Amino acid sequence: MQKQTHIRIESLQLIKDSKTFFSTDKVLSVEVFDTTGMPISNLEKIKLRNNGKAFDYAGRLYMIILFKGSPENFFLNGKNGIPWKIGNVDVLFFFDGKLSEMLAQKKIYDISYCYKKSGGDFRAEFNFLIERYIDPYVPVDGTYKKQSSRFSFPGNISVQEV
Repeated sequence: MQKQTHIRIESLQLIKDSKTFFSTDKVLSVEVFDTTGMPISNLEKIKLRNNGKAFDYAGRLYMIILFKGSPENFFLNGKNGIPWKIGNVDVLFFFDGKLSEMLAQKKIYDISYCYKKSGGDFRAEFNFLIERYIDPYVPVDGTYKKQSSRFSFPGNISVQEV
């Protein structure tokens, strides 16, 4: 059995432009999802926290959602919706096709060099996730500072292959 290597997300090369995105062999998309309003049982929330799949910050429960694969598959599968289970709730993630916005939000990384050796085990420090993916979007007087429209949500942090 091969030993699994943990890859730190914060150590990966951030993709900053569409030319690099499409010339990359494999990408990792990082999304931090606020599950606070979802009908997830307290038991499921405890399981998510204990497995390192979710964390609490500012009175909210956040999950890290990771997708990996080729840039082309990311577009094709995101257009049709990528199914995901959060606790006991089924969710579909749709990519809205706004690549420049997605890249500006610093959520896409090049994983070409470590794709096979990582075994899909990507990890991140919670402080890194909070600073990059939560604080820029936290509610201020009931409205968000910035609005992320990369995914729409109609309805395990293992990395989903797209």
